[in-house]
Amino acid sequence: MLSDFPIIAYPEIFLLVSGCVILIIDLFLKDATRWVSCALSLAALFGCAALTAIATYATSGRLAYTFHDMFVSDLMASVL
Repeated sequence: MLSDFPIIAYPEIFLLVSGCVILIIDLFLKDATRWVSCALSLAALFGCAALTAIATYATSGRLAYTFHDMFVSDLMASVL
């Protein structure tokens, strides 16, 4: 069991921030350039997948807690 290991929360934090940024960028795009939102969304998903792989490698797939045991990560959470 690992504790105080904030790297396990990075994929979800990245998804939240990138989602907000994509929505703000999409607000200013013209109809002809809406493909940018799709491309940025796919890039965000690939980024989340990479961060999830890094977090799983860092914890070796074991149970890990962070943020005073309020955030739990295990191998099943990484797979899902």
